[in-house]
Amino acid sequence: MTPVRLAYSDRRTPIEGTPLSQPQPEPTQDQVLRERAAGQVSDVMLNLEWTLASAKKGHNVVAKDGVDRNAELALAELAK
Repeated sequence: MTPVRLAYSDRRTPIEGTPLSQPQPEPTQDQVLRERAAGQVSDVMLNLEWTLASAKKGHNVVAKDGVDRNAELALAELAK
């Protein structure tokens, strides 16, 4: 196999007629399903992170107000 020489223009980019990268093959059905599952897990994890951060902030506000002890305890339990 002989090496392919690339020709470059003044801007150091390949000029017409030089080999370019090959297109990626289409993903298999299994790859598509795995990527979809990973996306769902990512969405859930992001929602959980947001929920926990919101519970911590809510707990701080409710504890500072000192009016509703049940709400304070519920938010404290969630924020653990």
